Amino acid sequence: MRFLQSVQHLPYSLHSPVLQYEENFLHAVKEKQLSFAACEFFNETAPRVWACSDYAATTCIRYPELLLDLLDAGSLEKTFRDGDFQESFERLVSHPISDSFSGEDEAIFAKQLRLFRHQQMIRIAWRDISQLASFSETSQDLTYLADFCLTRGLAQLSQGMYQTFGYPLDEQGQVQQLLIVALGKLGGEDLNFSSDIDLLFIYPAQGETQNGARAISHQVFFTRLAQRLIKLLNDTTSDGFVFRVDMRLRPFGEMGSLVHSYAAIENYYQEQGRDWERYALLKARCISQDMMFKEKVTTLLNRFVYRRYLDYGIIDALRDLKKMMENERRRKRLKHNIKRGAGGIREMEFIIQSLQLVRGGKETRLQTSSFFCAIERLKKKNYLSWDVAKNIRNHYAYLRVLENRLQMLDDRQTQELPKDEEMQIKLGFSMGELNWDAVQNAVWDSMKYVEDYLAHLSQVPTHATQVIESSEDKDNMTSYQNIWFKKIDDAVAERFLTRQGLSNGTDFMACLTQFSERYILTKMSSRARKRLDDLMPMLIGRLAKEPQGSVYLHRVIPILEAISRRSAYLALLLENPNVIDYLIVLCSKSSWLAKEISRYPILLDELLDRRVQGPTTIAALEQELRQLLLLVPEDDLEHQMETLRQFKHSLQLRIANASLVLPQEEQAVSYQLTQVAEVIVAEVMKLAWKSMVASHGYPVSEQNPSGNMQFAVIAYGSFGAYDLSYLSDLDLVFIHNGQMDAMTQGNSAISHQQFYLKIAQKILHLLSTRTLSGTLYELDIRLRPSGSAGLLVSSFSAFAEYQKERAWIWEHQALSKGRFVGGCLEIKTQFSQLREQVLCCQRDKNNLINQIVDMRSKMSQNASPVPSGEFDIKSSPGGLTDLEFMVQYWALLWAEEYPELIANYEVGKIFPLLGRLGIISEKEALDLLGAYKAYKDGIHLAALQEQSTLVEADRFALHCRAVVEMWNSVQEQSYDR
Repeated sequence: MRFLQSVQHLPYSLHSPVLQYEENFLHAVKEKQLSFAACEFFNETAPRVWACSDYAATTCIRYPELLLDLLDAGSLEKTFRDGDFQESFERLVSHPISDSFSGEDEAIFAKQLRLFRHQQMIRIAWRDISQLASFSETSQDLTYLADFCLTRGLAQLSQGMYQTFGYPLDEQGQVQQLLIVALGKLGGEDLNFSSDIDLLFIYPAQGETQNGARAISHQVFFTRLAQRLIKLLNDTTSDGFVFRVDMRLRPFGEMGSLVHSYAAIENYYQEQGRDWERYALLKARCISQDMMFKEKVTTLLNRFVYRRYLDYGIIDALRDLKKMMENERRRKRLKHNIKRGAGGIREMEFIIQSLQLVRGGKETRLQTSSFFCAIERLKKKNYLSWDVAKNIRNHYAYLRVLENRLQMLDDRQTQELPKDEEMQIKLGFSMGELNWDAVQNAVWDSMKYVEDYLAHLSQVPTHATQVIESSEDKDNMTSYQNIWFKKIDDAVAERFLTRQGLSNGTDFMACLTQFSERYILTKMSSRARKRLDDLMPMLIGRLAKEPQGSVYLHRVIPILEAISRRSAYLALLLENPNVIDYLIVLCSKSSWLAKEISRYPILLDELLDRRVQGPTTIAALEQELRQLLLLVPEDDLEHQMETLRQFKHSLQLRIANASLVLPQEEQAVSYQLTQVAEVIVAEVMKLAWKSMVASHGYPVSEQNPSGNMQFAVIAYGSFGAYDLSYLSDLDLVFIHNGQMDAMTQGNSAISHQQFYLKIAQKILHLLSTRTLSGTLYELDIRLRPSGSAGLLVSSFSAFAEYQKERAWIWEHQALSKGRFVGGCLEIKTQFSQLREQVLCCQRDKNNLINQIVDMRSKMSQNASPVPSGEFDIKSSPGGLTDLEFMVQYWALLWAEEYPELIANYEVGKIFPLLGRLGIISEKEALDLLGAYKAYKDGIHLAALQEQSTLVEADRFALHCRAVVEMWNSVQEQSYDR
């Protein structure tokens, strides 16, 4: 009766579901023949808990014994202290686990952990929803639960490993322990109700296990231990999972080792650690029984995260990270996401953690993984005003409580406010509100405060702070509006536009009329149409001042059509007039860029970025891509593929923009485009490797006991020579060092040969599959041994034998551009040695020149005829191909004596070297280098304007003459060795 009375205090629409839950629970108790007498505490609290958490209700019904145990022990009414989790787990466990820890024992233990997790999540949700626990206590309970499961699981699994492999002892004979570094919310001791846990594994030192049936290296021992721990926690069984584990923040990400020795970690963070990793490790917290090693690792990580000075240098990196968060939010429309939306939880953390990174090196008190501790300490040091600190703390606490209650509904990792009315009622009631609007208003108030505060900090000018237009511009704006709304005659409009500076008003008006009458515009929403109507007069006004404004309008219109139903992009242009100016500049200088933006409107986001140039180093590119992919769910391959394509488009736009705004040689553009391709290929390799390992296990062998990747990608052609253009394909060759007769270690074991073949096929699929954002690259794999008839993946020994014994001269020409771009470093060394050995061998001069001239003649015969009076920059006599053939000839002829000739992959760097070595005169070297640069620049500009490489013969006449004369001299063999 008391239960029913408590139900009456719930919103009416929740009465029936909660009463049904009670009926089902009592039935489950009866079915399992359990003893239950409802106490006053149960009757008062259960209706509210079950109304606000379907997960708690259904779990109690499925496992009624878990709730009865909590009630009997009084666990729902008390705060857990040290030892309470252990005591509760021991009380729940009914099956003792043997020291041998067999497969059956492991399955039993996994079930025990899952049931224990369910029981504790019921307890935590019960106390939180019943307001018996504060937010701080709830977060700590969730954190300590995860800590217990990690440490108990690690201890149990370690015992089983000792039985088989012995002990990983240090120099003093002490057993080394695997140290777990908790990151993110777990590291900050404020875990969400349904959080992932981000981990990093470290062990003290290298060595081999002792006193076991079979000795293995410490690296292998701890790798297997970590793999089993992740499987124990992460795998979903009929009883659910314990915690989802995310390992992507470890050094080198998914391609990196699962565990690292202390020495390896120290070296990585000293030599290769990135700024974003400092941000990620700010909440690092070590979990270990070995207190000395724990303190040692904590000191190392703090030394990496914090600098000894006021670190204003981190601000740019943090600004970029913030911009990435804004772009992600804009692309995914995260308005209702309380974590990633504007002013949400992530941005509140960003404010506090940015201040920690800037000042934490000098103010060691700021070196804390706790958000709330950091706020208090920043406030006391006056780095945050008291009002700001108080408001951020309160808004953060409210959103975090809401986040927990949202996740308690169904034990689901979400931060999206519900759209379903019943869920809104449940969530609102759990927050103490009977009106959902009150919850929403509180959320918007919190997020708006943070958003406004960030805008104030960043001081980014918006459309409201743009330079005020002149009075003449304001007067003309009325005319531009009349033109768009057809309020004046076309002839009058044309005369007006001509006075503004436009050279072809008739064509301009015809294009504008066609666009305004386009069927697609009639399907726009009223909001989008309003924005377009506001935008078009501004656009007309800017184009009217350009003599070629009509041409540029033709290029801009496809972009407007592409975004006509995407109101957010129209708003982006409308609210950022500088972006409209920028867009017109790009469209005026490159029809190709205009088409790229129309195909992929998401690139408009890039125009908000005032950086002229993209990242200029491989490390910077890797960092940018890594940050993007960390925003993508680890198991969402389709999303990862889209992100890679958007990354490529974005970088191409920035590189093209840099070449147009800050004119630079084409070689610099090609080099940057090649770097982008390298980073993408490396990431694709990681995805392919992860996929194959998940399906077939690791390729373990006697020579490779850890199952590390024994696979490499070799770039040929323009990719190998750092010579990519915007539309280049990738010439790839795949090599492996797998043991031919060995099998992978997995449920679906296959041979190493098959394993690496599947990796290559997966790489090709990921690179060339067309998605909404197009393909990454067109691929050419015909340069592998034996061409199209050869194996897709060659063992290194077979590849070496082919190059030494059976390859043609033209294949050695191709090998001169061959370059390792990713994979196994051992193969990199082997390939470099083989390449030098093959290219530096002694050659017969006559045979060499004859074969090269013959190959060039065949290419000329197959090339399309060039009209009289025109010149093809690439294929005409005296063009780029002749230059490259000459360079390859000299390299193959002289490499035995001058191996530095084949150490250079970039053709443009070889000409000066040829002059210095005396192979050709320095004047000839300068002439050829000048021709090469001019040709590459011409090809680059042709690509941006979508023009062919056919030009008037006079344009490159001097360069052509110099190349033809040199090519003729080469054919006549006028240079004697």
